[in-house]
Amino acid sequence: MALEYFLESLLVERNASKHTIEAYQRDLADFETALGDGKDKALTRQKLEAYLADLLDQGLAASSVARKRSAIKQYLGFLAEEGLREDNPAALIESR
Repeated sequence: MALEYFLESLLVERNASKHTIEAYQRDLADFETALGDGKDKALTRQKLEAYLADLLDQGLAASSVARKRSAIKQYLGFLAEEGLREDNPAALIESR
């Protein structure tokens, strides 16, 4: 439910394009499949960094990983702002 609310907020508040919403939806679905619900307290910056590094190791283009990183950072920031997470483990992940 939080993911749908986040995607809706991108559309309404940020006027994101349909293509951006679809890409973020795919990226965040992959993220949740790999690491679980973004609200999981066991999710750490180290796990996020390992996930992103693994995507590069699998041969995913750096630009695709950058988009995924951006989607994850925005989503986890949204969860923290909405009080659905106590912290944002992606806050200190550097954009490359």
